[in-house]
Order: sequence, then C-alpha cells, then structure tokens
Amino acid sequence: MKTITAIICMLISMFSTFKKPATISDVCRTQLYAMGARCVSVENADNNIDVITVENCSGYQFTFESPRHDFFEGDDVSCIMSDMGTPSILDDAVVSATYDRYDLFRPVD
Repeated sequence: MKTITAIICMLISMFSTFKKPATISDVCRTQLYAMGARCVSVENADNNIDVITVENCSGYQFTFESPRHDFFEGDDVSCIMSDMGTPSILDDAVVSATYDRYDLFRPVD
C-alpha cells in the first residue's frame, strides 16, 4: 500500500497544476478507477521503452510508458486511472496498465 501511495504522489507531482508538492492528504483526495481502452499508437522512445497511447470508448486519449514490445496497436488494455483530485477527465493519469486481449474482430489488412 505504501508503494501505491508513493507512486500516486509522484504522479500527482508530475502532472498536477498545483504549485505545491503532493502530500499524503492529496493522495487521499484522489480516486482510482478502472478503465478499458484500446491501444491506438505505439512509439519507440528508446531501445527499452515504448510510449503507448490508448483511447477509451468516449474518445479520450491517455499516454504512458511501457517496456518495449508489451503493447501493439489494436490491443485492448485494462487501466487503473487516477483522477488527480480534479473533476476533469483531461488531467487523469494512467497508474497501471495491463494487456487485456487483441481485438479479435479487427479486420486483417
């Protein structure tokens, strides 16, 4: 639990518009929620890291980093999201992402 709290504190500090560093009370105000999404873009950041962009069913896109070759375009992804303590979905951050499945109904090119 301490590890999850520390990760959320780091995420809040990195993506928050607040001028003060994140504290435990900030983490307590944030909510975590599950989100299903589809991988729409995989960009190679360096030899070991890919930058993954996923899109949910409402069309909102979120980006996170992952070890190389973990995700491919068209994969379904299960995400744990942080609302960052705000009502807007635009600043939400991916806390955790796992491969769900490849889209079986996607047309083959």
